[in-house]
Amino acid sequence: MPKWAFAFLNYITTMHRRGKMLELINVKKVYTTVAGETAAMNGVSVKFPDSGMVFVIGKSGSGKTTLLNVVGGLDGFDSGEIIIDGKNFSTFTPSDYDSYRNTFVGFIFQEYNLLPDYTVEKNIKIANELQGKASSDKVIADLMKEFDIAGLQQRKPNELSGGQKQRVAIVRSLVKEPKIIMADEPTGALDSATGIQVMETLKKLSKEKLVMIVSHDLELAEKYADRIIRLVDGQIVEDVTLTDKEIESNIHVDEVSITVKSGASLNPHETEELLKAIREKKKISFTEKFSARHKEKTKEVKVSNEVSNIELINSKMKYKSSAELGLKSLKVKPVRLIVTILLSVIAFAVFGVFDTVAAYSGSRAIQNLLKTSDYNAIPVDMGYYNNKEEWVNYKISQEKIDYYNKETGYNFRPVYDIDDRYGTTTNQIKQIEDLEERSAGGKNTIGYHYFENRLTGFIEFKNSEIKYDSDGKAQIIDENGFNLKLVCGDLPKLVFDQNGVLVESENSTLKNIAISEYLATSIIYWRYPGNVISPEFVKEKIIGEEVMILGKKYVIKGVYNCGEIPEKYDELLSKPYSAKPDALANDLLTYLNSGLYFNIYVGQGYIDWMMNQSQRRTGYYSFDNTYDVVFSEIFADPYKIKPNTKFYNYQDIEKSKVILFDADRNNSGTYELKEDEVLLHIDMMDYILYLNERVAIANGEDSKRYAEIKENIDIFNRSGSAVVSSTLTESVEDYINIIKKVMISNGEANPDVIKEIRIGLEKKLGDIYKVVGIYVSVDTDLTKPYGAKPMYPVVMNKKAIEKLGIYAEQGDFGKMIAPKVRNSKGAKIIAKDMTIEDGVRLNWSGNEILKTINRDAEFISQFTQLFLYVALVLALFSVFMLYNYIATSIVSKRQSIGVLRALGSGGKDIFLMFITESVVIAFIIGVFASILAYVGCIFVNFYIKNIMNLVIDFAVFGIRQVIVIMLTSLLTAVVSSLIPIIKISKEKPVKLIREP
Repeated sequence: MPKWAFAFLNYITTMHRRGKMLELINVKKVYTTVAGETAAMNGVSVKFPDSGMVFVIGKSGSGKTTLLNVVGGLDGFDSGEIIIDGKNFSTFTPSDYDSYRNTFVGFIFQEYNLLPDYTVEKNIKIANELQGKASSDKVIADLMKEFDIAGLQQRKPNELSGGQKQRVAIVRSLVKEPKIIMADEPTGALDSATGIQVMETLKKLSKEKLVMIVSHDLELAEKYADRIIRLVDGQIVEDVTLTDKEIESNIHVDEVSITVKSGASLNPHETEELLKAIREKKKISFTEKFSARHKEKTKEVKVSNEVSNIELINSKMKYKSSAELGLKSLKVKPVRLIVTILLSVIAFAVFGVFDTVAAYSGSRAIQNLLKTSDYNAIPVDMGYYNNKEEWVNYKISQEKIDYYNKETGYNFRPVYDIDDRYGTTTNQIKQIEDLEERSAGGKNTIGYHYFENRLTGFIEFKNSEIKYDSDGKAQIIDENGFNLKLVCGDLPKLVFDQNGVLVESENSTLKNIAISEYLATSIIYWRYPGNVISPEFVKEKIIGEEVMILGKKYVIKGVYNCGEIPEKYDELLSKPYSAKPDALANDLLTYLNSGLYFNIYVGQGYIDWMMNQSQRRTGYYSFDNTYDVVFSEIFADPYKIKPNTKFYNYQDIEKSKVILFDADRNNSGTYELKEDEVLLHIDMMDYILYLNERVAIANGEDSKRYAEIKENIDIFNRSGSAVVSSTLTESVEDYINIIKKVMISNGEANPDVIKEIRIGLEKKLGDIYKVVGIYVSVDTDLTKPYGAKPMYPVVMNKKAIEKLGIYAEQGDFGKMIAPKVRNSKGAKIIAKDMTIEDGVRLNWSGNEILKTINRDAEFISQFTQLFLYVALVLALFSVFMLYNYIATSIVSKRQSIGVLRALGSGGKDIFLMFITESVVIAFIIGVFASILAYVGCIFVNFYIKNIMNLVIDFAVFGIRQVIVIMLTSLLTAVVSSLIPIIKISKEKPVKLIREP
């Protein structure tokens, strides 16, 4: 016996020795082909012993291999029962079959069936891995040495001869310590010497376990088998048991050798035969005894009574092994893979670009602009907007500014309106009044659209924010992030005494202001046409210069640089005047508005002083409705007046400014308004007297009284005294006394004057309110309106204001402005509040982009829906591409999958194998598609901005798109893989092995 056989025999004595029985009861297996049905097993019933070598023989097509495949769980059967270790195959799930093969069976295939992507060592160790056992390198090395394949561990199967492959397959089968060894023509590819070695080994193993061998070699079967089962047309026609019987002969001679019984006394004839063999140089060997094989019909199958209760072992294949096979699949068809990846990258890149457009929203566009634009500040005003594109400006309260600073991380500071006489246009841009305007047809119109003469509001900086360098030059560095450098002059500073009274001096005066360098050059452009604008010229002509702003003179004390104007706008300097500014001019104006270029800088305390002096109060404007104030229908000719949708809260009006008709109530020192009571402006008395005069005439009464009072009022007005004042001066007191003659008679309200008004929409009657008194104006000089009639707001209870649907959280500031910061959280909040479709929302002051977004919202929505549909089509195309590749990859791995299944791997292993491949492909596609989509978005935005002249980034590529592309690519890969994986998982292992 070869040395390796003895070593292996010692190895197998350590194996578990637990009995089991394999039994087939009337098993049938029919194959359906084009030619018809063929019964490969036609009612096979047989019991197999716990151990021994059983040969299944027969001609081709007899069903012997089918029997092996069915018993081994490689193929199914149509009817009957198969029982192993008390477990019935009919109860097995596909997963149970995998576990059965993993637990019980070791296959030795005729065609070797090694895994081509694994090394020899990995091919052997995979059998242990599937059982969850650690492989012994020493045991494997010993087995490989005994089978004459030592040193081949790191070779691939394609580097081995047929005989070496078969021996590797045998070692793989044995190393897992199977309970049943099934071999299909195990010596077919071996030379005679190696074949004998293999059969001798299997013979030794059969003493401890069941060895089933399919063969057409009857001589081999009769030499080694303990039992021979012969099949014909799928039926057992012979089942015999073979035993060895000793014979008395002392020698045995064949063509090449002579065997002599050890210690035997040879007779003369035997001696002559031995001498003859020596002369013919035949090989001489010795044996203890001679025996002959005895054959008889199988009567009884010996089965151990020991109960094994062996649990099926589920596949324990490591993910690394599955992934390794999956990744190696990428090499199968490299050209197809490259084409698939390339086309999928293009499809997903276009999908990504289209997704950015499909995901477009005004909020995202503004959010992106806030984070990426080159504007150096963000001016924001507030108002009401509805779907009809009606916009009403509201004043911003300090509470709102504090709220946004806390929530966004932006640092807004208030901007105080230059003027408050325009109701719904409180923060419209004003001009410096005394600059000579250039006509379109006049001279020096070149550069007209570069230099703007505009003012937006007052803004002040604290004294603590003013820093001085070593040269004594001031610089504003505030806690909010503004950085304003002094160009020339100095900052205006105000000094107040302990009583809050301004200490007037040359340096501390309300007239002193500072302006931006841009505004200074603009003033020079308008006031000194044709001069070269240089820093020296700016200092000479601007510092100390007076400008007129809304009827008041201011002195420019300093010029500051608040940011350089981008060079791209320089070409406007050489462009002539145009009645319709081009896109670049409008873009420049947006840039300037989104900064501090048009603000007037004043000293600390100026805004508080101005508000206190003017007694300015917050006016409440309606949302989207313009309310009419209608005097009661008691008049024959009701007079209608619109208060420009503005109302005052009575709590903001000082008692000294109010005259109540009820004398007791008026003299009480305090006053309260109920929800149905209002105060009217003192200047509305002209209208009241006019109405009373008309009523008196209509009723045939004496109207002379009203005419005289009205004449006195007109004379009073013409005298030059202020009809409207922020304080009750002596002259105004005279005026009030005149009014009292109309309003109050004998300590009671005059019954002839107006008592009630109706406040409602233009085409809808509203609630009636009682008029209980008048108030003196709380606005600045309204006697000389700047191009508009004065407003006469109605004073009401705050709850009554809110009942009208009016936003009651307004404040004193036309805008708030913050330095440019890249704050994603803040940008998201601001952008969201800038795109509220119906209600109170923020507005990027002076930025036309918001108007573009609102104007084109419906078109953009339809446009993005179209892109979404195209993106979905491309996604489906990618699914098809990946499905096609994965299906092809799976087909190329059919045989390897079949071998793994035969060894005991489960559907999960196959799934992980190809999902890994799909995920890797999806990742590659996702990465390159994201890069290409990013480039595509740049091109789309360039086209939209430069060809379509829209300044919005429609295709905003961000982390969302990367995630969408990666997830969609991954999902596509998984979906593409599922169908072919599920399909191949349902196929029988034998079919996968035979039909690659």
